[in-house]
Amino acid sequence: MKNYRLITLITMMVMTMCVLKDTNAQTVSGAGRLWQGGATPVTPSVSFSPNRDVWNDTIQKISYVWNGSQWRLSPTQFGKGAKGDTGTSGAAGVCPTCPPSGGANIGGVRWVTTWAELLNALDDNAVRSVHLAANITQTAKWRMPTSYTFIKEIEGHGFTWSIPNTLDTGITRYYSSLTNANQGIDMQLRVRNVIFSGNNNVGMYIEANYGSEFKGCRFYSFSVAMDLRWCMGTIIDQCYFWENYIGINLDYARFSGGSNSASQSNHCIVSNCKFRSSPTHFAPIKATAASGLVIYHNIFEGGTALHDGSQYEVYFDDANSNVVKEVNIYGNHVEQKPSVSAFHIKLKDGNAYVGGIYSQYDCTLITLESTAYAKMIVDNIPYLTSGTTFNNINSSGRWKFINVPATFTITDATKWVGAIPLYPAIDSFKSSGQSNYLKGISVE
Repeated sequence: MKNYRLITLITMMVMTMCVLKDTNAQTVSGAGRLWQGGATPVTPSVSFSPNRDVWNDTIQKISYVWNGSQWRLSPTQFGKGAKGDTGTSGAAGVCPTCPPSGGANIGGVRWVTTWAELLNALDDNAVRSVHLAANITQTAKWRMPTSYTFIKEIEGHGFTWSIPNTLDTGITRYYSSLTNANQGIDMQLRVRNVIFSGNNNVGMYIEANYGSEFKGCRFYSFSVAMDLRWCMGTIIDQCYFWENYIGINLDYARFSGGSNSASQSNHCIVSNCKFRSSPTHFAPIKATAASGLVIYHNIFEGGTALHDGSQYEVYFDDANSNVVKEVNIYGNHVEQKPSVSAFHIKLKDGNAYVGGIYSQYDCTLITLESTAYAKMIVDNIPYLTSGTTFNNINSSGRWKFINVPATFTITDATKWVGAIPLYPAIDSFKSSGQSNYLKGISVE
């Protein structure tokens, strides 16, 4: 009887190591290995042999075989002992990359925990998605590959990417000419849920991107958090910008062949972001020759107990470009007192649309600086503090107010920093003496 049991046990071991059969009735001959670890990985290591090797899950105490697309129960189960024993003989197998770590890949996806691993993953064009699994301190610049034209994801999972003051810039991408920049313009950099921490330096200076997105990130203590040049169609959404001299700088690239018309950061959107600034700062958003810019539903806060804020919330300058004709700013909350003006628009010609503002404190709310015949359309502002003012620089700018408080009178000199514009107009419900004005003539 004892001999019969011994023969049976030996037969089972030989069958397990030489022939494994999954529930789909696939039979594969050859030597198999026993691997042992904690929870069964979603997919095994590339060195794990399908339909041969056995994965022993020491948590479930169940053994599996990988059939090439999914896990199946192994015909022979190991690890049934009280201590998760792996069988009658043989050492436990070791899975080196389950789950992947230390720079290991699953396809084109890599998890990283150190700067060396992060830099290696960023420079590897075969890696399309990089995941932070720890706080990381940068020790050298990341120079984005200039010829890379695909999507590159960086998922932070809420971890911090620190850029110390030993680096003047964390992320860079430079080109010598418009011709060279065209080689990399189609790169889409997608950054999510990363906390970028600086020290009066530049977080990123990027030339040539199209369709990039930054979502759910935070930027602390930079001189310029994001400096984007010829980065078209960029979306910056649900990000925090905390105590930066300039939060977002959208500008045109000044390499050879570039210009305020040929290398703009046009058609960008900044939405649902929160900015906190102090009186020493310039502006949360600065845009130069950025055609088609949309700034929607953001909150601007002051960094002091008195709610004093930066010089501006948005400083927009067309840089005398012949193709920059509009800017659209709507639905923003001004919860600080800018020292100069909340929204400064320098536009030679075309239309500036600023509306849906809620401003809590007395300040100069909007400034228009026009050297030709730009039109400032101020729409849907239901509330203005008694000390709110507007500023018209140069006499050629046109103003039109739509649906503003009935108590606002455009001919009231106390509402203007300088001279009353020559061509103001109101288009809304008339009450409390409010009237339309055109060229100084009342139109009833």
